[in-house]
Amino acid sequence: MNGPPITAKSTERAAPRCAATVGLCLYASIAIAGIADLAGNAVAFSRVESVETLLLWLALGSFVALPAAACAMGLSLALPRRSPSGVAAVVLWAVLQSGILLALKAGWFGVPIALVLSGGLGLASARLARAADPLAAVRTACILLLLASLPAAAIVSLFRPGYGAAGPARARAGEGGERPNVVLIVLDTLRADHLGAYGDPRGLSPGFDALAARSTLYEEAFATAPWTVPSHASLFTGLHPRTHGATCEHHRWLDDRFTTLAEALGERGYETAAFSANHYLLEANLAQGFGLYRPIGERFETLWIRPFLEVLGIPAKWADHGAAEGVEAVERYLGERGATAAPLFLFVNLIEPHWRYLPPLADRRAFLPEDLGVARATLISLDVYGPLLMAGKQVGGPVEAAVRALYAAAVRYQDRELVRLVEAIDAHLDPARTLLVVTSDHGENLGECGRWDHVFAVNDHLIRVPLIVRYPPVFPAGKRIAGLCQLVDVPATIAELVPGTRLGEKIAGRSLQPDRFEPRSFIVAAGDPYYGHLERMANVAGFQRDVGELARPLLAIRSREKKLVLNGRGEPRLVAIARDRDEALDVLGQEPEAAGELARDLEKWLSEVPAYVRENASGATSLTREALERLQRMGYAGK
Repeated sequence: MNGPPITAKSTERAAPRCAATVGLCLYASIAIAGIADLAGNAVAFSRVESVETLLLWLALGSFVALPAAACAMGLSLALPRRSPSGVAAVVLWAVLQSGILLALKAGWFGVPIALVLSGGLGLASARLARAADPLAAVRTACILLLLASLPAAAIVSLFRPGYGAAGPARARAGEGGERPNVVLIVLDTLRADHLGAYGDPRGLSPGFDALAARSTLYEEAFATAPWTVPSHASLFTGLHPRTHGATCEHHRWLDDRFTTLAEALGERGYETAAFSANHYLLEANLAQGFGLYRPIGERFETLWIRPFLEVLGIPAKWADHGAAEGVEAVERYLGERGATAAPLFLFVNLIEPHWRYLPPLADRRAFLPEDLGVARATLISLDVYGPLLMAGKQVGGPVEAAVRALYAAAVRYQDRELVRLVEAIDAHLDPARTLLVVTSDHGENLGECGRWDHVFAVNDHLIRVPLIVRYPPVFPAGKRIAGLCQLVDVPATIAELVPGTRLGEKIAGRSLQPDRFEPRSFIVAAGDPYYGHLERMANVAGFQRDVGELARPLLAIRSREKKLVLNGRGEPRLVAIARDRDEALDVLGQEPEAAGELARDLEKWLSEVPAYVRENASGATSLTREALERLQRMGYAGK
């Protein structure tokens, strides 16, 4: 193709056009891929999350397109030759760029190789896309293609897949509507002492507090374990970890031979549905019995952009652990469920106060000290990992301030989502005929006595949990009940209110009904060492001291005044709870009689509560690579 002679001036004029075309083409292809990615995952997104995700894609487009455009300009100036195949080259380049994204998603290679290939394509296109008319045509085509993709994505998002009825579709003949709906909400990792209803003065939980005023509140409720799997297993079976064995001491799943609340209610004709932001429940076989089990908070798990975010050090869950998505999913499920004669058992797990502590920006700002900005606190939260802080890593004032403030902010954000969730439930399930239980599986240590996260301890910051029950026919509004109780009492109470519900024969729970409530003289909680954390503490933090004290199982027996803790070697420690809230001092030498009384109670308890017997390891599953990666991102598994 003959054209006007190429001069230095014409080259200088063509170079910016060439760079703009390359940059625009790359930016458009990434933006289009982002819109397609968003549309393909529309069912897992709330509106706010959709906007957030699209902005991430556009930011990624700028991150890749601007350097490519700069390279294109430099190469255009260095190689002042014109090619007749500009349009064809750029179109081919856009197709190949899309292929790189697809190959990345398929796992053929990693992000570094993808970035190198993308940059190489940008440089190669700079040599070919030089003619003036083809450049204008390519720019116009990219703009039109980008604009055409926006309404296409909107149309796709309108046709989101819904949910069919889960579990038994109708009640059995002769079983009327006397059985209540049952809704169990677990606010994962929530400390009771961060709620206004339990004495916190900061106003973090107006929604929970208002719900508590319409419910019966238990002032001294305790989990059976300080972490997810054994605590949920107890909540679902009514058994202590000593009996169900879903601990690190044996394995991290619940055997099929144990009957869960979902299985027992399913046999009574209930539909059973679960929406959980804690992915460990599915991996630990705690989904057994649910006709519908929907993981939430996984929107980045299926997105093509996730590998880029990980390489850039951006957490996949950077502003929400799934609460917004979960509330929308539950509301959509209840709306599409329609009228049915079968009662519903609905389980929802929200996990906003769990590490990492990254609630939405507005909440982060609200609770930070004046001398600690949002950006700095966010960077601290990204770098903080509780077990490593316990390994002897130096912790300064800003770290503690940031973690505590962001945890409080996460509690506040989750509280807003709890309000939305309960409103959605009440809109579809008659509150007068729905038994609503709101609790937590464990709390979180926030630097008290050098403890962080929810490992290697059984202090009250971990095992004391909120518990409210709303069911107007049985549980009076505004009633507060003092006295010790445990999460094993929840399934026992539900089974009592749904006659004919058959849990295991050896359940440890007792009734929470106010007119039948008998407070426990003591509660027992078991903590087992999480070896993945110990490995990381050694490898990453240079953990040199003896790990023996952390690598031992813990067993605690707690009365209203005292707590006796035994480690794996039977070494006792006594804490005076009433005057030592952080459990910093061992008073065993000063009060041996109190320790002896608790020790005798514990010995009797151990003789009465059956120990787990490993049979055929039913329910055991090998973790897939994807499942292991999910648990690593939540901080549960070592890398």
